[in-house]
Amino acid sequence: MAFSEDDSRRLDLLQALRGLAVLAVMLHHTLFYPLRGFQYCFHLADGAFDGGWIGVDAFFCLSGFVMAWVHGDDIGIPERARSFAFKRFFRIYPPYLVFLLFTYLFLLVASRALGLPPLHSPLDLLGSLFLLPPYDHLVIGVAWTLTHEALFYALFCVAILAGPRLAKAGAVGWTLGIVLFARPIAHAAMSVESDSPFVSFVFNPVNLEFLGGIVAAACVRRWRGAPQAFAWAALALCATILGIGYAHGTWHNFRGIRLPPDLVEKVALTVAFSGLLFGLVRLELDRVLRAPAFLVALGTASYSVYLLHENVMRWIGYGTAALFPGLFSGAHPAAIQALLIGAFAATLGISLAYYRTVEKPLLKRCRDWLKAEEKRSA
Repeated sequence: MAFSEDDSRRLDLLQALRGLAVLAVMLHHTLFYPLRGFQYCFHLADGAFDGGWIGVDAFFCLSGFVMAWVHGDDIGIPERARSFAFKRFFRIYPPYLVFLLFTYLFLLVASRALGLPPLHSPLDLLGSLFLLPPYDHLVIGVAWTLTHEALFYALFCVAILAGPRLAKAGAVGWTLGIVLFARPIAHAAMSVESDSPFVSFVFNPVNLEFLGGIVAAACVRRWRGAPQAFAWAALALCATILGIGYAHGTWHNFRGIRLPPDLVEKVALTVAFSGLLFGLVRLELDRVLRAPAFLVALGTASYSVYLLHENVMRWIGYGTAALFPGLFSGAHPAAIQALLIGAFAATLGISLAYYRTVEKPLLKRCRDWLKAEEKRSA
């Protein structure tokens, strides 16, 4: 079935889902972990946002869906591989590079001013520039997700060159490899410590979520004319899986299951978010659901928010503790709550400003350059 340009490009519910996902990750990092610098651990709403880390899993499924939805028809057309590679590089790297260099220099100056050894070595910077594991040496901690994004983009580019049959075979082989090499480790997202870091990275269970997004996009295309009950059933499946995990408290450790628990976790989340994407997109295409405008706007800026939030929040914490060293010793809980909310709002505001002043202009320049190159080569 043919799809219009509006069908393939304007899916506001996907942007809204990005907005929700980045808010979940921010709340998790802000309220679940002890806020470094604040020297205080406060669980807002009795730990209601402890599971906000699954926002990252939603991002991975979204990436798979969008790549298949927008570039699925490019597979088997090798001349489109170059354009795809440039678009993906420009989408993630320039905003990342600017904040990476700023962060490295800021931390270097701050450590020297305080008489402390540098937090990161030049080798850490080099590894961060090329998005190389191990993750604990990355200058920007959340950039571990970009290493998996870059891997997925590279493999998708290979699929464009190889054609549909080899692409499908490669996807099946990747899935089997993930299942084969899965190990009962502490957390799948950080599973780089093994006999072979390369194997652990390429066959990390988190990579299943990209493939799940691709399957969701294929299902929407194939079953566009199917009854809407399928879409509602997919949303119910997602709610059931997420509800079970939330009630259980974690997806990490299901007792009695012989499979590696991290593999079980990622399979469950892959099914949940793939079902969510299928249901949302199908209902949006049928004009049954509409996305809230503020979530669409937040989703548009979600990359900048995700990229900046952890470091900016940490710096706010350290700065507050340095300026007011005795602030937290006898502070009333309400004051701590107000401070955390203020820090959250400030971090969100700074991240949105970064999107408006850095990411958005950079993307426009890159896209203009790419269009000019494509015209010259046409």
